[in-house]
Amino acid sequence: MFVECALFDPVRISLSARRLGLSSDSSYRFERGVDQALPVAALEAATRMIIDLCGGEASEVVSAGEPPHWQRTASLRFESLATLGGLPVPADESVGLLEKLGFEVRDRTAEKVDVAVPAWRNDVAQTPVLAQGDMLPADIAREAAQGVAEIEAERDLVEEVLRLKGLDAVPPVSLPRLGAVPGAAMEPRLARHALARRVLAARGLTETVGFSFVSSDAAARFGGAPESLRLLNPIASDLDQMRPTPLVSLAAAIRANSARGWSDIGLFEIGPAFAEQTQQSIAAGMRAGHTARAPGVAAEPVSLWAAKADALEILRQLGVNPDAVTTTADAPSWYHPGRSGVLRQGPKLVLARFGELHPSVLRAEGIDVPVVAFEVLLDTVPEPKRRKKTPPQLSAFQPVRRDFAFVVSDDVAGENVLRAVRGAERQLVAGVSLFDVYAGPHVPEGHRSIGVEVTLQPDERSLTDAELEAVSDKIVAAVVKATGAVLR
Repeated sequence: MFVECALFDPVRISLSARRLGLSSDSSYRFERGVDQALPVAALEAATRMIIDLCGGEASEVVSAGEPPHWQRTASLRFESLATLGGLPVPADESVGLLEKLGFEVRDRTAEKVDVAVPAWRNDVAQTPVLAQGDMLPADIAREAAQGVAEIEAERDLVEEVLRLKGLDAVPPVSLPRLGAVPGAAMEPRLARHALARRVLAARGLTETVGFSFVSSDAAARFGGAPESLRLLNPIASDLDQMRPTPLVSLAAAIRANSARGWSDIGLFEIGPAFAEQTQQSIAAGMRAGHTARAPGVAAEPVSLWAAKADALEILRQLGVNPDAVTTTADAPSWYHPGRSGVLRQGPKLVLARFGELHPSVLRAEGIDVPVVAFEVLLDTVPEPKRRKKTPPQLSAFQPVRRDFAFVVSDDVAGENVLRAVRGAERQLVAGVSLFDVYAGPHVPEGHRSIGVEVTLQPDERSLTDAELEAVSDKIVAAVVKATGAVLR
């Protein structure tokens, strides 16, 4: 049997004794207070007591290790209770509260008190651990660490005093007002997201929030499932890939609703899309099924023009001039190649994509209703130029509207005709709209007729017949030069 007396400064005293009715693996431990010294007389008295009870002989005293440095001090400036804690506490009361907690006063002045921290309060005045960046200069890092070490101990004492006084006694104080006019509540990027959300909701679409991770098979159908975006520990086996576009999540929602009898639905989501090197925010939407029936109006499949209108309205609300947007037919592979398009500003800047989903994608997703979709790349939409608003110029003269029909080749985009009309006479042309596209009898094969309505708005005086004819000739000449069209 071994009897052990464990002291704070690790001293071990082992005694060999006969059993005296105790098991051979029995042990006794004596500990002294960590903030008190163990007199030699007390050590000898403990040893004698064990020998009297158990017998045996005492071994030599063995000391191992170094005593831990548990002694810590902290300072409290009495004014900090009011300036930091928000509750002025008298100096005598503050010191009394700390003494009740075991803090020992070492020095005191009218402004502050220095106390010794009890050994059992390991949460007070400990050396703080700072996660400082590797690029931080050594002198700045050292100065910051010293400053934190000086203030952290005082903050701990302020907390202890206020805790005993009661946090409910601290009077509430409003934050100071920085100015008469409050600043913006959201940064510009989030404000654009909120604006796009309101626009789509006003157009009858319902917002959804989907996971940013989807199945790798679904991600591959929508343009990408690289191994670098594969999740090593997915929450589910079918959610193992970061999505390339929110359309993946919307397609799953369309499928689930259609399976439950809600096939005529419109959904949208504003969320992240992931690529190997980038992440961007996209406002994506889908319309599925057919339009509503009404007296005299039959239900029709959702049209890609509705998806284009959704995308154009978001761009318009974000400050993009629709007249400066061009449409190209190079939509991604998950769109129908002949019924889709890309909205661009200039030849390179892609703003949005729209169109019918590819039939193979619909089959793979298990969707048996028509679906059109759009994606607005919010991060690439340029910030609008802030211009001083001027009052509108309202003409006192009646506008003049004239219709033109041009026969153009099938490979000529209708917006090229509209752009040519706008540039023919910028001082008079106030508006151009497309009202008819016709292909059939009386139109050469491989061509189509495009009808446009032109609004002419004079500002100084009414136009004469001769002036109207001259403007009409300019419009026809501009369209013929730009597109090779023939006036029908």
